[in-house]
Amino acid sequence: MTSCTNRSGGFTLIEVLTSMAVLSIGLLVTLPLVTNALNRTVHGKKTTAAQYIGNTILDRLRFEVRFDPPPRAVQTVACGGVTTGCTNGGPFTLETGWESEHLPHSPSDSLVDQDACNPPGAGANLAFNIGPIPVRLEGNSYTVCYMLTNSAAPGVLPNSVDATVRVIWPTPVGFGARTTSSVLLPFN
Repeated sequence: MTSCTNRSGGFTLIEVLTSMAVLSIGLLVTLPLVTNALNRTVHGKKTTAAQYIGNTILDRLRFEVRFDPPPRAVQTVACGGVTTGCTNGGPFTLETGWESEHLPHSPSDSLVDQDACNPPGAGANLAFNIGPIPVRLEGNSYTVCYMLTNSAAPGVLPNSVDATVRVIWPTPVGFGARTTSSVLLPFN
């Protein structure tokens, strides 16, 4: 008895096309999941960087409130009477704020563009008194605004300052924001 089948062990065209169709459907179903995961990763990275920037600003302000002379004395001597702070011996501007050796750190300091500090989608509108200060970190652009007010919390040392820092960044659908706050205690 001889065998009538002469199969070479390969795949037929129908089998190849069927497997490609199944693979394509599987890839089409998982593609939105992968895209969503990548978008969330980018958003998480920017949120973490914004938290870092906010904490860094709070640390700088904490140091300056505790150890720097009152802002007016520094401004009169180093900045020729400018009332908005000093940047390496020159007047503080929003463009040079991050480079500044001396950020404005008194509730009476004011240099702000409220519209830029409260863009749509960034959260509740707050009355910032400093900002927006442009900051770049890891190739991304952020905007920093902060609000300093005399602390009204019971049991807090006199001359304490409440600080709220908002870090804002552009997203494909608007703006992302991270807000951080702390009480800055004076060195008395």
